[in-house]
Amino acid sequence: VVARMIIAGQSGDTELLHSLAHDLYFESAAMIVTLVTLGKNMEKGARLRASRAIQALATMLPDTAIIVQDDKQEIVPLSSVQIGNVVLCREGDLIPVDGIIISGRGAVNESALTGESIPTDKTVGDRVHAACTLVEGSVTVRAEQVGGSTALSHILRLLEDAAASRAPVARLADRISG
Repeated sequence: VVARMIIAGQSGDTELLHSLAHDLYFESAAMIVTLVTLGKNMEKGARLRASRAIQALATMLPDTAIIVQDDKQEIVPLSSVQIGNVVLCREGDLIPVDGIIISGRGAVNESALTGESIPTDKTVGDRVHAACTLVEGSVTVRAEQVGGSTALSHILRLLEDAAASRAPVARLADRISG
């Protein structure tokens, strides 16, 4: 279209030049609308994927925990575990709380929080986090963070905030395209 406009301008054909100019504006407008629509659809898809990832992370906590008190073990709902409780974690269990190992040893898969797929050896005095899997061994953990104060809960809140907000560059692009 631009090449035809140049030729029409050089030949002095103003009628052809005006008709081509209208086509040029239409193409630009159509391209802007297409790109804005494409961008909004991509953003919607990214928000949906982020929402699914947040939901998957939220389901990583176990429903129950084994509390050890006076050499007795009691299975209780996770919501009733309190700071200071001693929690037993056996091989294959998801760790239900953030805390410090007070007895035992084992290998912990922390990929849920760190992304590292190789299990880390843990022993007395080491910190463990909720939603990590004890892949080997058995440990008792003194709960330091439970429920909404665990590292996983903080990560979930950050992800939800990020998914709900818009980047400054996205706001700028919306203003410009408007």
